[in-house]
Amino acid sequence: MPVITTRILSEGTLRDATLDEGLGAGPDEVVWIDVEGRSPDELHKLAEHYGFHELAVEDALQAHQRPKIEDYGTHLFMVFYGLGGTPEEDDDEEFDVFLTPNILVTVREGTVTDMGPALRRLKAECPEGARAGYLLWSVLDEIVDNYFGVVDKLDEDIDDLEERVFAIPRPADVHEHIFEARKSLIRLRRRVAPMREILNSLIARPEISRAVVPYLQDVYDHVLRITDTVDTFRDLVSSAHDSYLTEVSNDMNRVMKRFTSWGAILVVSTLIAGIYGMNFEDMPELHWKVGYPLAIGMMAIATLGLYTYFKRKDWI
Repeated sequence: MPVITTRILSEGTLRDATLDEGLGAGPDEVVWIDVEGRSPDELHKLAEHYGFHELAVEDALQAHQRPKIEDYGTHLFMVFYGLGGTPEEDDDEEFDVFLTPNILVTVREGTVTDMGPALRRLKAECPEGARAGYLLWSVLDEIVDNYFGVVDKLDEDIDDLEERVFAIPRPADVHEHIFEARKSLIRLRRRVAPMREILNSLIARPEISRAVVPYLQDVYDHVLRITDTVDTFRDLVSSAHDSYLTEVSNDMNRVMKRFTSWGAILVVSTLIAGIYGMNFEDMPELHWKVGYPLAIGMMAIATLGLYTYFKRKDWI
């Protein structure tokens, strides 16, 4: 069963009310109906009472809509998202909003976004003559402010990621963390970037009083800041990924240097042993009494010399 909360704004005061009181509100009163859960019966009831377009109602009943704003003449329909606490997009909270000058209907899945601060602000201080656009601003402002918490968490994750890339020894899960960061940034940008279009359109709408425009412009500025920050983070993650690949390549080169160096060291001794191990009777130094210690000495000198050479070049 959906949870429906109704609030009425009258003479600068926001008070709780029943749904029937909201549906019967006077022309000078502003009604905010908040629906937690997608109930066809309740939405069709509201749509019939307020004249909401059937296509907008259909979108509100179907989750996972893209963020957007649509004008149906008598009302606006919007979709935007509050961000959950995990990197998964399924944890985000979709807001479907119907707006007229005096009516605000918000439809959402659950309680991911805490609307408590917005409600306390509205009940404590609401400008005289505020309409539904002001209530919508309060919702948008709370959602966008929550974005900053996600951005701060991503900032910490990216700093940790950069330390992991250059750590010695490097953790084995660095590549996984890089792709998790990329996924989180793509998710955040997909939610935030369309907000610019929504806010731009809202600012120019007649349903929004001119007194509310500065508040919406402030939210728009916040959205721009977040978008710019996300773009910067994307560059940082790309640089971290490039640095990771460079470090992996350097590690591989160092390993190959070591293998090559030890191979060169061993090949000289193998060459000497191979020459003196050939089964020919007539060979120089074959019957020398000092032949064996001489061969061993040549191997030791060659090994020590090559080891010293490669060590100075930092190949070993």
